[in-house]
Amino acid sequence: MSATLWIGVALLLPLAAALVVLGRPRPAPVGLVPLVPLPALGAALLPPGSTVELPFLLLGTQLGLDAAAPLFLLLTALVWSAAGLFLAAGKRPNRRYLFCWFAALTGNLGLVVALDPITFYAFFALLTFAAYGLIAVGTEESRRAGRLYLVLALIGEAAILAGFLLLAAGAAGGMALAALYFGLGVKHGVLPVHVWLPVAHGTAPTASSAVLSGAIVKAGLLGWLRFFETGMPLPDVAGAVTAAGLAAAVLGAVLGLTQRKPKMLLGYSTVSQMGLATAAFGSAFAGSWALLPPLVGLLAFHHALVKGALFLGLGTAPTGAGYVRMGLLGLLALSLAAFPGSGGALVKAWLGEVGVDGRWLTFSSMVTALLMVRFIQLAREPQPHAQPAGGAFGLLAVTGLAGPWLLLWQVNSGSAVLVGKAVAPAGVLPLLAAGVVAAIAWGAAQRSRLTLPLLPPGDIVNLLPRLPPLPRDERGTVVEQHRLRVRTRRLAAWERRLRSLPVTGLLLFGLLLILAATLR
Repeated sequence: MSATLWIGVALLLPLAAALVVLGRPRPAPVGLVPLVPLPALGAALLPPGSTVELPFLLLGTQLGLDAAAPLFLLLTALVWSAAGLFLAAGKRPNRRYLFCWFAALTGNLGLVVALDPITFYAFFALLTFAAYGLIAVGTEESRRAGRLYLVLALIGEAAILAGFLLLAAGAAGGMALAALYFGLGVKHGVLPVHVWLPVAHGTAPTASSAVLSGAIVKAGLLGWLRFFETGMPLPDVAGAVTAAGLAAAVLGAVLGLTQRKPKMLLGYSTVSQMGLATAAFGSAFAGSWALLPPLVGLLAFHHALVKGALFLGLGTAPTGAGYVRMGLLGLLALSLAAFPGSGGALVKAWLGEVGVDGRWLTFSSMVTALLMVRFIQLAREPQPHAQPAGGAFGLLAVTGLAGPWLLLWQVNSGSAVLVGKAVAPAGVLPLLAAGVVAAIAWGAAQRSRLTLPLLPPGDIVNLLPRLPPLPRDERGTVVEQHRLRVRTRRLAAWERRLRSLPVTGLLLFGLLLILAATLR
């Protein structure tokens, strides 16, 4: 099959599924959900450099595969397919949720193959708005998490658009790349806009959490890879970006230790792991950009499959004594903590090759190991809304454990040096240190009956002022409710006036006159 056909089917199939769900009065067959992402696996096997030109669409759309796209396309298809299998094995979702699911999948796959800024932005925006429907499901807590996500995501969208416009105007560095840094970084939680990640991951349904942490947060990394190269090198900001990434790596793990819900903990773990990716970009800004794309691809692939499997494992109801489930969760946790011989150790070894300080990598491994000890402790408790996984958890877990080594074998670039560092016995020392610290902390807690302080998920967002409560007395409450009804009626009247065609036309005509006068 040609590149045009593979890419076309990969994008049009989820879009068609979204439209079918939207127009279908009866529930859609959820058994087909895990099959929709599979054509993207075929597109991922296309040779890099395959392109499709659509000059009639937007300002000239260019779809295809650059050096980073095949790996991101592969991880996106695998995570969405496994999460779809989990979704199909449980309670049937409603029509709105399924529509948002397929729309978000379309945006996620589309931005991977979008090679020009306008098309990338269009798919990125589609993913942003559709992902809200995957978060704000059911409870007031999840709706609040969805609102927090949407506010930060919209700020990120504005920053991305500003960055692209500045790049188009010839501003290769400075403000343009700063806008793209924060705008794209909202998706994977750069400091200080990381606050939506643990809240959304912790309150969304299990399948949503898996695709959020596994695939959707990688959209920002891909955007950095694709559009930062215009302004390379940037040695002046290399140190600041590296420091911000390492701070996120450590802070995310430390804040995760204070959580009592394992999904919230995994959300902070994602902040920590994406901080390592940010640190890698900072090191590349100093001049090692050529080494970065394969490393970021490997890091994203490993994290996507392992973290997606951890979320699915949490939502999987144990069978029998649950030894297989806990055993797989333990192996995935060790891989995330860079146990020697794991995919995580391979990623850390490659990070050292790019130039990230080895002492920080060691410290990161130790705090991640502490975080994973805490996670296993929480995961042993019965989880709400657990369900049979339909094999999704096991398939994604095995792929996540073996996949990084298969990728290294496929690339075969400097593999001997990396393998030697990844299997070095010295890599177990940070994990042993973490085990000792965890044992001491557990013993002290048992003797003094102390527990870790609970930091509310979202950390700094909880410091923002809240609206004052309504008066408690009955008369005051009635008065406030009457005032609210009056204001609502007035707003509705203004909205009806603005919706009328003559008023809207006059407003638009006035805005055009102002714009014309400004451009003179």
